Amino acid sequence: MLNVNSWGQLPQIVVDSRYGLTIGNPSRFGQGDYPDERLIHGQEMLDWVHNKLLVKAGFELDHNADAISQLRNQSGTYVYSKVEDFISDALVFQQFGLQNPNNYSVQRSCGATDATLGSQPCYSNYSQMIGPTNWNLSTNDWAGFATAQWQPNKLAVFSIGLRWEREQMPPPLATLANPDLPQAGKMPDLGNNWGPRVSLAIGARNRWPVLRLGYGMYYGRVSNATTETALTQTGSLKGDLSYFIRPTDGYISVGGTSAAPPFPYVLSGPPASIVKPGAVEFAPTFRNPEVHQAVAAIEQPLPGRMEITASMTLSLGRRLPVFIDSNLAPPLTSSLPQQPQNITYNVCDETPPTPSGSNNTNGACGNLGLGPIKAKQITVPFYASTASKGVAGWLNPDYQQVNIMESKANSTYEAAMVKLTRYGSRASACTPTTPTRTQWIGTRTRARSTPSTPATTSARSMEPATSTRVTRPPRWSSLRRHGRCATSPATS
Repeated sequence: MLNVNSWGQLPQIVVDSRYGLTIGNPSRFGQGDYPDERLIHGQEMLDWVHNKLLVKAGFELDHNADAISQLRNQSGTYVYSKVEDFISDALVFQQFGLQNPNNYSVQRSCGATDATLGSQPCYSNYSQMIGPTNWNLSTNDWAGFATAQWQPNKLAVFSIGLRWEREQMPPPLATLANPDLPQAGKMPDLGNNWGPRVSLAIGARNRWPVLRLGYGMYYGRVSNATTETALTQTGSLKGDLSYFIRPTDGYISVGGTSAAPPFPYVLSGPPASIVKPGAVEFAPTFRNPEVHQAVAAIEQPLPGRMEITASMTLSLGRRLPVFIDSNLAPPLTSSLPQQPQNITYNVCDETPPTPSGSNNTNGACGNLGLGPIKAKQITVPFYASTASKGVAGWLNPDYQQVNIMESKANSTYEAAMVKLTRYGSRASACTPTTPTRTQWIGTRTRARSTPSTPATTSARSMEPATSTRVTRPPRWSSLRRHGRCATSPATS
């Protein structure tokens, strides 16, 4: 019943994202390919051995061609903060259907507050992507490396290497050029990336501990999905248009019309009222993310075919990508107050104003201290999307969020591990035990948005913070783990 739209699919419905439910067609699914990917890989390697010296060199080329025939979030996404709001909109739809969907005088549900009825839908926001479904792009990844390994004796091995990488981005799509946003659609020149690597191993496994030291510099690549987003979401009406709509957006009091669709209506084209699309673009100074990793380990054989290993790892992520909404702050010459502004919330426990046996210390909100927030009020910054009450809105009123991808974030990963390994009698089985203590220290941004989601707070300043969300080197996202026994998991 709820899939009565031009796509014949139920929109994704997120009801209370923390404790509620998600139903409908997931925004990442749909008809078509996302993408139809074709990869051509070529490489050439050369090895040269002379006495105690081993030299390796090679060259690689990856040509990746993607054909995209699926539009993400094509059937739309409704977000509700409470289950009651979803039930209210569903009942209104059951009673009135989709008669004149942009006319508020037909369907009445929520008002300005939860305590009153009115002419607004009850959802928190609605988002949808509108545009073509026939994009093609290709990228080239070039790489070359050279490494030398020298073993002067049986107790030491030293190696040094250098890897060169360059990611070649596709050209902009001329048909999607947007004079209002000249940087939109333009791909950055990522330049040449040079990654040195060095390692040292000293010791004899059978008699003395083995010390291993290593350092390497690695680079991540810009995914083709991100590239496709920046190429097609330029804000041009010929490209992919990302809409983020709230119940009051585009409201016109005369005639009671609005651009906000009633649930479960799905837009078949750009809204007729004044709801602007968003855009995505790369900063001119954007570069590939880089990771510096250092490892130190010591191995010591023990009696009973056992071995203990202690190791420490340090990984520093630099130039990591973040999305920053550049359309929020007004220019310094603006006569309106600068953003962000502050908004103050009253903390109200859901209890009677004067519970039996207690003192009322918070007026109509009931007693304080019953929930996790103990203060009467909390004040947080916010950004206004439209000019109202003397506060500036979008810098460019013809667009919503204009997300710029910049290389500004950093991360730190620190880990210490102790591993105890026991080998079987035939040296073909092991039972590893790995007590591990790991500390993750990351960089958190105050606002971070995906290409299809507008930022609601500032991302122009970043603060270091302890976090369990750490950006790991892209090359380590799928480490192959080898073990010598089938009865217990192997460690890497």
